[in-house]
Amino acid sequence: VSYQILKSGPVNLKIYNISGQLVKTLVNFDQPSGRHQTQWNGRDGSGNKISSGLYFIKLEAGGRTITRTLQYIK
Repeated sequence: VSYQILKSGPVNLKIYNISGQLVKTLVNFDQPSGRHQTQWNGRDGSGNKISSGLYFIKLEAGGRTITRTLQYIK
């Protein structure tokens, strides 16, 4: 997952299922401005493998929130 933030500060990058339930938090810490990358291994917060389907990825940084869809295929 690649993303860019404009201002240094707290960043939250989370994955939600189609029902809006939190599946996994990928990033939850301060980061400098610029381009960043993180990986998701297809597991939830408890380490269980998730099923194929549609998910939402939500980025909160610099006072902005961006949500995109993500299709996970095993």
